[in-house]
Amino acid sequence: MTGRYPNAIWMPVPNFGYSPRQTHGQLLANGPRGAFFHDAQGWMDGAFSTFCDPNRGSAHIIFPLSQGKPYQFIDFDDCAWHCGGYIPGTGAFANLFYWGLEFEGGYPTPTPITDYQIQESVKCCRWLSEHYGFEWAAERRKDLWEHGEVYNTSCPNGRIRWPEIIAALKEDTMTLAQADENWIKATIADMIKKAGPKLIRISGQDEIMELRADGLFHIDGETYTRLGYDKLPVEVVAKDDPILKRRVSYPAGVPAEMH
Repeated sequence: MTGRYPNAIWMPVPNFGYSPRQTHGQLLANGPRGAFFHDAQGWMDGAFSTFCDPNRGSAHIIFPLSQGKPYQFIDFDDCAWHCGGYIPGTGAFANLFYWGLEFEGGYPTPTPITDYQIQESVKCCRWLSEHYGFEWAAERRKDLWEHGEVYNTSCPNGRIRWPEIIAALKEDTMTLAQADENWIKATIADMIKKAGPKLIRISGQDEIMELRADGLFHIDGETYTRLGYDKLPVEVVAKDDPILKRRVSYPAGVPAEMH
């Protein structure tokens, strides 16, 4: 397994690993615990030049301001030299357990990261979750950190738009019941208001369900409060729908006038 993000441009630098330097696989072996967010205070090419200096630091990846792919400098399996501090309460050396994410810009004025940077960094975090089996708690000072919280630095200079990043990551880790509340209530309530029982299905699926005024789904005599699907479009089944014509029987309890 390699920790190279497929959506990034691979631009390796020598500053990683400990005892000796350039030891591979240490972060993977230790077990990732989250990420630190950094302000590059400059541009992507400048970060690459800095990270090639053996007397300077490094980060795993840097996200561009407005377009293009991020640069990845260090394999996510390995320890980048991005933090240099210790986690309060545990004493863990941050670089051994946390990924380092840099954001282009912040120079000469530390303006907030852009919508594009939020989008691309969240995509990367989702890939990290899938690739490493890492579930984001999406909690500040647990798995989401700023450099200045463990080291004497102003980085990331107030640039990180945490509410939006946290909301995006928490959406990925919702339980199905939570997703039902956010999706079914918004999508189905309008159907209930407009008419009584309806035959519906998930778009592209053959299974016919009855949505009653109680807001529950009734399928062949069984009652369901959730479908097992998240954020998929629902469509009303017309009386002359060919799927209905192929069925031998109708869902239990469907009013006769709908047959």
